Amino acid sequence: MADGINLDNYADLRDISRNFCGTLEARANGYLETLRHLFRPAAVFGAYLAGSHKDAPRDAAVAIAQFRTFFAEAAGSKPMLLDGTLPDILEINFGTPVLNPYTYTYEVTTRTGPKAVTVTSPLQWILSFPNYPFSRLREVIAMPKRPVEELRALALHYAVLHFVVMRNPQLLGLFEALRYPIQSDRTSEFGGFPLLLLRAPAGTVRPPDEVIVQVIKYSGSDAVEEILDYEQWTSLKDPVAEMFRPVGESMQL
Repeated sequence: MADGINLDNYADLRDISRNFCGTLEARANGYLETLRHLFRPAAVFGAYLAGSHKDAPRDAAVAIAQFRTFFAEAAGSKPMLLDGTLPDILEINFGTPVLNPYTYTYEVTTRTGPKAVTVTSPLQWILSFPNYPFSRLREVIAMPKRPVEELRALALHYAVLHFVVMRNPQLLGLFEALRYPIQSDRTSEFGGFPLLLLRAPAGTVRPPDEVIVQVIKYSGSDAVEEILDYEQWTSLKDPVAEMFRPVGESMQL
Protein backbone atom coordinates (compact mmCIF):
# COMPACT_ATOMS: atom_id res chain seq x y z
CA MET A 1 0.00 0.00 0.00
CA ALA A 2 2.82 2.43 0.78
CA ASP A 3 3.96 2.32 -2.84
CA GLY A 4 0.61 3.77 -3.92
CA ILE A 5 0.92 6.87 -1.72
CA ASN A 6 2.14 10.03 -3.45
CA LEU A 7 1.99 13.77 -2.90
CA ASP A 8 -1.15 14.12 -5.03
CA ASN A 9 -3.24 11.62 -3.05
CA TYR A 10 -1.68 11.88 0.41
CA ALA A 11 -4.07 14.55 1.73
CA ASP A 12 -7.16 12.64 0.56
CA LEU A 13 -5.88 9.33 1.94
CA ARG A 14 -4.99 11.03 5.23
CA ASP A 15 -8.51 12.47 5.56
CA ILE A 16 -10.12 9.10 4.78
CA SER A 17 -7.81 7.46 7.31
CA ARG A 18 -8.59 10.07 9.98
CA ASN A 19 -12.33 9.47 9.67
CA PHE A 20 -12.06 5.69 9.82
CA CYS A 21 -9.46 5.70 12.59
CA GLY A 22 -11.59 8.10 14.61
CA THR A 23 -14.47 5.64 14.48
CA LEU A 24 -12.22 2.80 15.63
CA GLU A 25 -10.76 4.92 18.43
CA ALA A 26 -14.27 5.74 19.67
CA ARG A 27 -15.08 2.04 19.73
CA ALA A 28 -11.90 1.28 21.72
CA ASN A 29 -12.82 4.00 24.21
CA GLY A 30 -16.24 2.43 24.57
CA TYR A 31 -14.71 -0.93 25.40
CA LEU A 32 -12.43 0.64 28.01
CA GLU A 33 -15.33 2.47 29.64
CA THR A 34 -17.55 -0.61 29.69
CA LEU A 35 -14.79 -2.76 31.20
CA ARG A 36 -13.26 -0.11 33.47
CA HIS A 37 -13.83 -2.18 36.61
CA LEU A 38 -11.36 -4.78 35.33
CA PHE A 39 -8.57 -2.18 35.41
CA ARG A 40 -8.99 -1.27 39.08
CA PRO A 41 -5.72 -1.54 41.06
CA ALA A 42 -7.70 -2.09 44.29
CA ALA A 43 -8.90 -5.44 42.97
CA VAL A 44 -5.24 -6.52 42.89
CA PHE A 45 -3.60 -4.70 45.81
CA GLY A 46 -6.54 -4.29 48.20
CA ALA A 47 -5.48 -2.77 51.54
CA TYR A 48 -2.05 -1.89 50.15
CA LEU A 49 -3.68 1.07 48.36
CA ALA A 50 -4.50 4.33 50.13
CA GLY A 51 -8.13 5.39 50.32
CA SER A 52 -11.42 3.72 51.11
CA HIS A 53 -12.46 0.67 49.12
CA LYS A 54 -14.11 -2.65 49.78
CA ASP A 55 -11.64 -4.84 47.90
CA ALA A 56 -9.87 -7.55 49.89
CA PRO A 57 -8.15 -9.86 47.37
CA ARG A 58 -6.73 -12.96 49.02
CA ASP A 59 -3.43 -12.74 47.17
CA ALA A 60 -2.86 -9.01 47.74
CA ALA A 61 0.31 -9.65 49.78
CA VAL A 62 1.76 -11.77 46.99
CA ALA A 63 0.74 -9.20 44.36
CA ILE A 64 2.31 -6.25 46.17
CA ALA A 65 5.54 -8.21 46.71
CA GLN A 66 5.69 -9.05 43.01
CA PHE A 67 4.93 -5.46 42.08
CA ARG A 68 7.72 -4.13 44.30
CA THR A 69 10.19 -6.31 42.44
CA PHE A 70 8.72 -5.33 39.08
CA PHE A 71 8.79 -1.60 39.85
CA ALA A 72 12.32 -1.65 41.24
CA GLU A 73 13.57 -3.18 38.00
CA ALA A 74 11.49 -1.00 35.66
CA ALA A 75 12.08 2.29 37.49
CA GLY A 76 15.81 1.67 37.82
CA SER A 77 16.31 1.03 34.10
CA LYS A 78 17.29 3.65 31.55
CA PRO A 79 16.01 6.25 30.90
CA MET A 80 14.06 6.39 34.19
CA LEU A 81 16.97 5.78 36.58
CA LEU A 82 14.71 6.20 39.61
CA ASP A 83 14.92 4.80 43.11
CA GLY A 84 12.58 1.81 43.00
CA THR A 85 11.78 1.81 46.72
CA LEU A 86 8.04 2.01 47.46
CA PRO A 87 6.13 3.01 50.61
CA ASP A 88 4.08 0.46 52.52
CA ILE A 89 0.84 1.94 51.13
CA LEU A 90 0.60 3.09 47.50
CA GLU A 91 -1.24 6.26 46.54
CA ILE A 92 -2.74 5.69 43.10
CA ASN A 93 -5.11 8.06 41.30
CA PHE A 94 -6.86 5.65 38.98
CA GLY A 95 -9.79 5.81 36.60
CA THR A 96 -10.89 4.45 33.25
CA PRO A 97 -7.71 4.03 31.15
CA VAL A 98 -7.36 6.51 28.31
CA LEU A 99 -5.87 6.20 24.84
CA ASN A 100 -2.75 8.24 24.08
CA PRO A 101 -1.75 8.73 20.42
CA TYR A 102 1.27 6.64 19.46
CA THR A 103 3.91 8.76 17.75
CA TYR A 104 7.52 8.07 16.93
CA THR A 105 10.48 9.87 15.40
CA TYR A 106 11.60 8.88 11.93
CA GLU A 107 14.57 10.30 10.04
CA VAL A 108 14.41 11.20 6.36
CA THR A 109 17.06 12.61 4.05
CA THR A 110 16.38 16.02 2.55
CA ARG A 111 18.45 18.25 0.28
CA THR A 112 19.78 20.05 3.34
CA GLY A 113 20.56 16.85 5.24
CA PRO A 114 18.84 14.47 7.67
CA LYS A 115 15.61 15.63 9.30
CA ALA A 116 13.72 14.08 12.20
CA VAL A 117 10.01 13.78 11.52
CA THR A 118 7.24 12.98 13.99
CA VAL A 119 5.03 10.21 12.65
CA THR A 120 1.60 9.40 14.10
CA SER A 121 0.44 5.79 13.97
CA PRO A 122 -3.32 6.38 14.43
CA LEU A 123 -4.37 2.79 15.16
CA GLN A 124 -1.95 2.23 18.04
CA TRP A 125 -2.37 3.80 21.46
CA ILE A 126 -0.47 3.86 24.75
CA LEU A 127 -2.76 3.17 27.72
CA SER A 128 -2.53 5.35 30.81
CA PHE A 129 -4.59 6.50 33.77
CA PRO A 130 -6.46 9.77 33.05
CA ASN A 131 -4.22 12.21 34.92
CA TYR A 132 -0.95 10.85 33.53
CA PRO A 133 -0.83 11.53 29.76
CA PHE A 134 1.89 9.92 27.69
CA SER A 135 2.85 13.31 26.25
CA ARG A 136 3.75 14.51 29.75
CA LEU A 137 5.80 11.40 30.47
CA ARG A 138 7.80 12.06 27.32
CA GLU A 139 8.20 15.72 28.17
CA VAL A 140 9.47 15.05 31.68
CA ILE A 141 11.86 12.32 30.51
CA ALA A 142 13.44 14.73 28.00
CA MET A 143 14.03 17.56 30.48
CA PRO A 144 17.68 18.35 31.26
CA LYS A 145 16.72 18.80 34.93
CA ARG A 146 13.90 16.37 35.47
CA PRO A 147 11.35 16.92 38.25
CA VAL A 148 12.11 13.65 40.00
CA GLU A 149 8.96 13.47 42.10
CA GLU A 150 6.69 14.05 39.11
CA LEU A 151 8.61 11.51 37.05
CA ARG A 152 8.34 9.03 39.90
CA ALA A 153 4.56 9.54 40.09
CA LEU A 154 4.25 9.06 36.33
CA ALA A 155 6.40 5.93 36.39
CA LEU A 156 4.45 4.48 39.31
CA HIS A 157 1.07 4.94 37.64
CA TYR A 158 2.21 3.49 34.32
CA ALA A 159 3.81 0.56 36.14
CA VAL A 160 0.68 -0.13 38.22
CA LEU A 161 -1.57 -0.15 35.16
CA HIS A 162 0.87 -2.42 33.30
CA PHE A 163 1.07 -4.82 36.25
CA VAL A 164 -2.71 -4.97 36.78
CA VAL A 165 -3.42 -5.67 33.11
CA MET A 166 -0.64 -8.11 32.30
CA ARG A 167 -1.40 -10.37 35.29
CA ASN A 168 -5.01 -10.78 34.11
CA PRO A 169 -5.15 -13.31 31.25
CA GLN A 170 -8.95 -13.09 31.13
CA LEU A 171 -8.78 -9.35 30.49
CA LEU A 172 -6.11 -9.80 27.81
CA GLY A 173 -8.15 -12.57 26.20
CA LEU A 174 -11.26 -10.42 26.20
CA PHE A 175 -9.57 -7.57 24.34
CA GLU A 176 -8.03 -10.10 21.96
CA ALA A 177 -11.54 -11.40 21.24
CA LEU A 178 -12.74 -7.82 20.72
CA ARG A 179 -9.91 -7.51 18.18
CA TYR A 180 -8.16 -4.76 20.10
CA PRO A 181 -5.22 -6.68 21.59
CA ILE A 182 -3.26 -5.21 24.50
CA GLN A 183 0.42 -6.03 24.82
CA SER A 184 3.48 -5.01 26.76
CA ASP A 185 5.80 -2.88 24.66
CA ARG A 186 9.39 -1.82 25.24
CA THR A 187 10.56 0.88 22.85
CA SER A 188 14.07 2.18 22.32
CA GLU A 189 12.86 5.54 23.67
CA PHE A 190 11.91 4.06 27.06
CA GLY A 191 14.47 1.28 27.26
CA GLY A 192 13.61 -1.24 29.94
CA PHE A 193 10.48 0.57 31.10
CA PRO A 194 7.41 -1.28 29.75
CA LEU A 195 4.30 0.41 28.39
CA LEU A 196 0.87 -0.94 27.50
CA LEU A 197 0.07 -0.77 23.79
CA LEU A 198 -3.45 -1.26 22.42
CA ARG A 199 -3.90 -1.91 18.70
CA ALA A 200 -6.80 -2.01 16.24
CA PRO A 201 -7.60 -5.20 14.26
CA ALA A 202 -5.38 -4.07 11.37
CA GLY A 203 -3.00 -1.20 10.95
CA THR A 204 -1.59 1.68 9.00
CA VAL A 205 1.49 2.22 6.89
CA ARG A 206 4.05 5.02 6.77
CA PRO A 207 4.26 6.96 3.48
CA PRO A 208 7.44 6.48 1.42
CA ASP A 209 10.36 8.70 2.39
CA GLU A 210 10.13 10.79 -0.77
CA VAL A 211 6.49 11.56 -0.02
CA ILE A 212 7.30 12.50 3.58
CA VAL A 213 10.00 14.89 2.36
CA GLN A 214 7.53 16.59 0.00
CA VAL A 215 4.75 16.75 2.59
CA ILE A 216 6.89 18.44 5.26
CA LYS A 217 8.31 20.80 2.65
CA TYR A 218 4.95 22.10 1.50
CA SER A 219 3.10 21.86 4.82
CA GLY A 220 5.75 23.64 6.87
CA SER A 221 5.35 21.01 9.59
CA ASP A 222 7.77 18.25 10.55
CA ALA A 223 4.90 15.83 11.20
CA VAL A 224 3.08 13.27 9.06
CA GLU A 225 0.48 10.58 9.64
CA GLU A 226 0.41 6.96 8.63
CA ILE A 227 -2.27 5.89 6.16
CA LEU A 228 -4.68 2.96 6.40
CA ASP A 229 -3.00 -0.19 5.11
CA TYR A 230 -5.38 -1.23 2.33
CA GLU A 231 -3.94 -4.72 2.01
CA GLN A 232 -4.18 -5.46 5.74
CA TRP A 233 -7.77 -4.30 5.98
CA THR A 234 -9.01 -6.01 2.82
CA SER A 235 -7.41 -9.32 3.83
CA LEU A 236 -8.66 -9.18 7.44
CA LYS A 237 -10.20 -12.51 8.47
CA ASP A 238 -12.92 -13.25 10.97
CA PRO A 239 -11.46 -15.48 13.73
CA VAL A 240 -14.80 -17.17 14.45
CA ALA A 241 -15.26 -17.99 10.78
CA GLU A 242 -11.74 -19.40 10.69
CA MET A 243 -12.48 -21.49 13.78
CA PHE A 244 -15.55 -22.88 12.04
CA ARG A 245 -13.72 -23.75 8.81
CA PRO A 246 -12.52 -27.27 9.85
CA VAL A 247 -15.93 -27.92 11.39
CA GLY A 248 -17.59 -26.91 8.16
CA GLU A 249 -15.30 -29.18 6.17
CA SER A 250 -16.19 -32.13 8.43
CA MET A 251 -19.84 -31.50 7.74
CA GLN A 252 -19.36 -32.14 4.03
CA LEU A 253 -20.32 -35.80 4.18
